[in-house]
Amino acid sequence: MRRVFGLLAAAALLFCCGCQNAETQLQKTPLPAAFTAEISVTHGVLKFEADFAFSADGTAQTTLTAPEAVASLEITQNKTGCRFAFLGLTLETPPAFLPDASFAKLLYAAVCALRDGTADCTAASYGDSQIYTCKTDAGDLFTLSCNAESGTPQTLAMDGQDLRVDFVSFQAQE
Repeated sequence: MRRVFGLLAAAALLFCCGCQNAETQLQKTPLPAAFTAEISVTHGVLKFEADFAFSADGTAQTTLTAPEAVASLEITQNKTGCRFAFLGLTLETPPAFLPDASFAKLLYAAVCALRDGTADCTAASYGDSQIYTCKTDAGDLFTLSCNAESGTPQTLAMDGQDLRVDFVSFQAQE
């Protein structure tokens, strides 16, 4: 009987104290209301460079800069629609028609969830980085690593969608 009681007491102690302070709730968004960034995107086997801008009104503009075959493709998104422009051609569509696995839709969903405060996030320090593990409104799990000292985003990864976005440069806008 003593053995069982001792084992239960040890289990209760581990259960109550074992993971204390391993993760904390996200207090504020790691992204400013408006920003610009040069990004390097890997989505499955696709790799490209882009300029990314997010405005305070919730509009994202992604302009691909490399590889040369898709350079100047511009994708503009907001909550009500999406616009593609390439070589003088323009296509406007409601967001529902954008494929769920589109890198633009996934990146937009992650940034909106972080900025709007709707992301279910936890934060943890790891080395010189602050790692935010979050979910989009659609339930996609992603991580955002930021420099712990400056708060500058470094990498956004959505493993379930095979998406990685490296922030080559980052500039907060006023």
